[in-house]
Amino acid sequence: MKGSLLSDLERLIVLQLKNRFLWMLIGISALLILQLTMLKINGEKGLSPYGPGLSTFDLLATLMFIIEGATVGVMLLTLLAEPALKEAWEKRWPDRPFNRLAAGLSSTPTQFIAALALLIPMIYLHRYPELSAAQGISIPLTLLQRWLLAFLTIQVATNLTLVLRWFTPLPRWLCALGAMCLYWGFGYWLTLQSFVDDRFMRLNDVFFYNQLSRHISGFPELMRGSVTLDIHKDFQGWFLGLLGVAVLTNLLWIPRAALADDSAGRRSKKPSEAEPGGSVGEDAAVESDAGRG
Repeated sequence: MKGSLLSDLERLIVLQLKNRFLWMLIGISALLILQLTMLKINGEKGLSPYGPGLSTFDLLATLMFIIEGATVGVMLLTLLAEPALKEAWEKRWPDRPFNRLAAGLSSTPTQFIAALALLIPMIYLHRYPELSAAQGISIPLTLLQRWLLAFLTIQVATNLTLVLRWFTPLPRWLCALGAMCLYWGFGYWLTLQSFVDDRFMRLNDVFFYNQLSRHISGFPELMRGSVTLDIHKDFQGWFLGLLGVAVLTNLLWIPRAALADDSAGRRSKKPSEAEPGGSVGEDAAVESDAGRG
């Protein structure tokens, strides 16, 4: 069972990464990152007709927002496109049953790969060694810290989508919308707390809400006057807490998905090969639940 799950997971990750819309999203995000980077470089050299461009801190916040948005987009693609994923699976491996559990688990590594494809080049282009030499600030470490907090939050949203998918009769798109509302709400709440409470000021630019007042008229001002780049060790509880919530929400939907796969496997057998002692009522309930997907 373990070997079969890992094998199915590997195959589904490959299928996820073959989604052309995923790479279209990554490509558009990469072009935006490259454009903003070139505007910054040309602005510093006096070659840009748009002036100096964004300040370093605003630029980093915008670039992180692009990566965060791309990761959320990959999350939605991997979760909402499960019917298409199942169809691709059945065409490629018609004799092997589709694994719903592995399909749900494949979302996180696919998001991770997509995010790293954007994050690593961005960190290389925006090292800013002069800040490290003058102020002891490591921009790559700063970007990694903020990305990790955002990525863990997206994983919680991923698992909440799957929890709603397996435990409610809601359609798949509405499950994703509900999880995204909680994700946006948490990001806004954390930015608000970092603005009004000095204890959380170092988390002010984890999410992009502190920048929105500059782009949206009437949006609350949440940007602190002084920007602090490094997140001290005191905030490791945020990382561990989000990791714990991500693991907990993951464990909530996994048994239900595994039960649906097991029930579907028993139903696919011939009557003479069916396992004794199975509950018809339980199988029907799981079939009805799985059929929503």
